[in-house]
Amino acid sequence: MDIPEEEVSGAMSVPPLTKSELADLLGPDFTVESLKSERLTQAGDNYFSNMQAVEVKLLPHRRKLHLVAKLPPVSSFVIGISHFGDTLRKEKIMYLEVAKVFQDIQIESNVPVRELVDLFPKCYGAHVSYVDNMPVAEKSALILEDLRPLGYRCADRIKGLDLAHTYLVVSRLARLHATAIAVKIKKPLVFKNVILHACENFMTEGPPHDEKKKDKMEDKLFEQLASIEEIKPYLDCLKKSNALKPYFFPLPIEPFASIKHSDFCTNNILFKYTTDSYESLPTDVKFIDFQMTQYDSPVRDLIFLLYSSTDNGLVPDNYDHFIQLYHEHFIDALMKLGCDIKPFSYDVL
Repeated sequence: MDIPEEEVSGAMSVPPLTKSELADLLGPDFTVESLKSERLTQAGDNYFSNMQAVEVKLLPHRRKLHLVAKLPPVSSFVIGISHFGDTLRKEKIMYLEVAKVFQDIQIESNVPVRELVDLFPKCYGAHVSYVDNMPVAEKSALILEDLRPLGYRCADRIKGLDLAHTYLVVSRLARLHATAIAVKIKKPLVFKNVILHACENFMTEGPPHDEKKKDKMEDKLFEQLASIEEIKPYLDCLKKSNALKPYFFPLPIEPFASIKHSDFCTNNILFKYTTDSYESLPTDVKFIDFQMTQYDSPVRDLIFLLYSSTDNGLVPDNYDHFIQLYHEHFIDALMKLGCDIKPFSYDVL
């Protein structure tokens, strides 16, 4: 999709988060004395939202709080194509509800404290505005903990993930997917009301797997593909084959169907380091930007990660091992959460 240059160049002014807006988002447990904010991302990055780093001083002891504010895009053009209100609704559910459900089921399953997995940054507040029962961008906002002071940052996305980074993120991704499945097995009502709620589709009107919806999205995609000269000779064959249709809101295949991030790449993974060097080994990881969550095959996240975000040559040499690693941690997580693992064999995966 072509986005006007001025919309992503950074030339437009970015309105800062106000003290009263932040106070409303944080709620009565926090009293804001002052705040200082700055643009968090470079021009051209994250143009579907307005990301701000916010340093807050709280009363009564002037304690500092480092936050990240996710606000609507500045551009009306981007607001029109980003579905910001709806994507923020999904993230609000993930950070405030799904994260709690994941912690609760681990604690209830007597997972040792040292083995508890927390894959989400802390959310301090979120608000989604509605007009005629539909989420809208205006006045919608999300406030997360800024993890940078704790040593978290994105890996080198130009170089890609090395073996140590890939091992860590694959093992934690498996636990994300397995925990959602454990909720499905042990708490079906919670799964329906929380996990599936976070996975609701928003791109067009209609039931989640409506054929008309798929056709509409497929038409939009082919409009874009038609503008690429190298692809034009293959368009007719691609249309006749219906090869792309399963990728639009695919029907989940049980028993492995789980919550899927749908944009699981280096940009949306934060690694914790003990030094400032990219060469140091990561000690922890957090996942962010749950704007496109779906209920689908979790392996799609794994494959997308491996082929979009790893160092050249890493996947061909280690592909089978990464799949086995994922499955081992997936099964280990299910066992820790007290689930029957027989339906989840490696062959079925």
